[in-house]
Amino acid sequence: MIPNHIELSESALTKLKEVLKKDIGEDALQEFTEKDLHDFGVFILTLTATAIQVSMRK
Repeated sequence: MIPNHIELSESALTKLKEVLKKDIGEDALQEFTEKDLHDFGVFILTLTATAIQVSMRK
C-alpha cells in the first residue's frame, strides 16, 4: 500500500520533467506548477505499485 504522504526527491522530479518535456513539450510543461508535478509523479508511482500488486496476484 502507498503511504498517504510521499515526498519525491529532486532527482525524481528532474527526471519526470525531462520525460514530460520530451513527451508533451516545453510549453505544456510550463503549465505545470511544482505541486502539479509532484502530484503527477506520486500518481504515476501509485499506478505502478498497483499494477505490480495486481500482476503478483496472477
